Amino acid sequence: MDQDITDILQVAGFCRSGRKDNKALVILGIILSTNRDHSRATSFQDITEKLKELGIQRASKGWIHRILKHLVESEFIRYENPDTPRKRYIANLGTITQGLQKRIEQQKEQIRTERQQLDIEEEYLNGLDVTVISQQIIQHLTGRTETPTSQFINGFSYLQATLKNNIFRPSGAGNIIRTTMSWFGPFADQNMVKRFQKYIDAAERGADIRYLVSFNALASTQVPHEYLRDVPALLTMLGEMNRCGKRIDVRVFNGANPFNHVIVDDRAMVLIITEDPVTATYFSRDFNSILIDEAVNVFDEKWKDAISIVNPSKKQKQEISPALGFLKDVIGEDTRTDVTRSKLIQR
Repeated sequence: MDQDITDILQVAGFCRSGRKDNKALVILGIILSTNRDHSRATSFQDITEKLKELGIQRASKGWIHRILKHLVESEFIRYENPDTPRKRYIANLGTITQGLQKRIEQQKEQIRTERQQLDIEEEYLNGLDVTVISQQIIQHLTGRTETPTSQFINGFSYLQATLKNNIFRPSGAGNIIRTTMSWFGPFADQNMVKRFQKYIDAAERGADIRYLVSFNALASTQVPHEYLRDVPALLTMLGEMNRCGKRIDVRVFNGANPFNHVIVDDRAMVLIITEDPVTATYFSRDFNSILIDEAVNVFDEKWKDAISIVNPSKKQKQEISPALGFLKDVIGEDTRTDVTRSKLIQR
């Protein structure tokens, strides 16, 4: 059998071994030959006699019937008359084409299902925080609770898990979360608005969210417009949250700041080190209080002079518009779009 045909049959799920003596293929070949040579449908007796001629002696009637049933259900062959007690079988180009089409569609559906399951498993793995799991293992084995003071983070998914478990999830009323975005890099993608959900959730629990973006980052980043389609609605939502007493704001500042970081109060910080690949470090005040205090002070100074893009006045829009880069168009749009939270951000 040609290797290409063998590969096709294996991919289609018709045969596992792909060997020339695959029993289903042998019986299919017998039916094709009988139909052609004798110009009639193939009987069960024709099949058993031909198997003996081929030296296949151990083929029981039950075994042959199972294979014939499989070939009929797969539509590689069909009954001459399905209502007669003694069945005769027909196979030709049409039946084989039909059978392959059906089997390939079944295999494609199986692949889609497996891919969906793999996506679910990958999403689960991406959400794991290895530090939290390590703490749980130590507590389970020794009964001792250990709190990390520092952790190196390698990879985008581990960064998101660390932010969620160490910065956002524990935050609520009385906490201040300061974020500086000095460059976008891998963070400017189709999920950029969706990832902002963790800020919204923390603000709804009472945290004070302060998100600071540099003009340089905006001006130097190219972002496809389709990634920005939900930004006007997001700004509308943030404005409505402000009016309801929630403290959440996004401001832009002019000046140098080489780092991206997220700080919760003055007790813990995540500092982005590189963007490709994404690496970062998490550390608590016990590990480096001097760096955290300095970062908070620098942030607060820039925050005072920064301009909000959540509820900017017409004059402020005009002042910051030339430096807004990829947000220039969306900031200028009417952000009173009636978009519900569920439509804006899929949890």
